Amino acid sequence: MNTVRSLIDRHAHTQPQGTFLIAPEKAGVMTYERLRAHALDIAARLAALDVGEGGKVAFLLPNGYWTAALFLGVMYSGRVVVPLNAVSGDAALSFVIEHSDCRVLFVDEGNREKYAGVLAAVSDNVRVIPTGLDEGPEWPEQGGAA
Repeated sequence: MNTVRSLIDRHAHTQPQGTFLIAPEKAGVMTYERLRAHALDIAARLAALDVGEGGKVAFLLPNGYWTAALFLGVMYSGRVVVPLNAVSGDAALSFVIEHSDCRVLFVDEGNREKYAGVLAAVSDNVRVIPTGLDEGPEWPEQGGAA
């Protein structure tokens, strides 16, 4: 059976320097080898945040390098992706966050500003992780980007 994990592992093994993604951010090109390294790092960091397999991880991010890396890294790690619709409005966004059982929420600066009220009301059970479009997530245990 092909899983996200098996596909990433296979491509990282057979064509490690092959281009997986070209993004406009300064991070630019992501190879299959780099995608796998991100996925392994994301898996370890989510485990350190006590988000086990099957745990839900939400995204309030625009398309780009880190969104792709995090999205695939979460799936690679056996967690569940909860994509949020940034144009759905405060009430709908609050409802989905509250009812999705997500444990982590990645959010970029633009959406942090736009939805400050929504994020201020997020349950203490949800770890909000600021995510720079160029720098990536600011993981809590380290205070810097991955």
